[in-house]
Amino acid sequence: MTRLIGTCLLLVSLAACGGGSGVAGERPRDGVAFLGGREVSYAIDHDRIPVGRHAGRFSALRIEVPDGALEMYDIQVHFADGSTFSPETRLQFRSGDSSRRIDLPGGDRQITSIDFLYRSDRPREGRANVRVYGVR
Repeated sequence: MTRLIGTCLLLVSLAACGGGSGVAGERPRDGVAFLGGREVSYAIDHDRIPVGRHAGRFSALRIEVPDGALEMYDIQVHFADGSTFSPETRLQFRSGDSSRRIDLPGGDRQITSIDFLYRSDRPREGRANVRVYGVR
């Protein structure tokens, strides 16, 4: 019984980390993998998407917000070698928007996590989903 409860808790935790459809590392299109997502609250202004080394190596990112409006800025990508990259960008998303390709420095890199700050011009409207894809 304890093992069943532990398994259920693990599955719920993994589902909460996803925040969107898809499974981390899944390839919805050639050369593109879903790295992770978050359901972000407009009451909070920052979040982190853990990626992990299991997802592989990537040369670029693409971010999408399928169901909300927000401004994303101060993005910081953390790599497996301990270095970080902060693209000089401020992204405006309306529901269904996707970012341009964000190239990573140094060729294919393993990503451990992605931090980002965001705000909404409608902070009382609830939540939005943020999804990050890696381009191989």
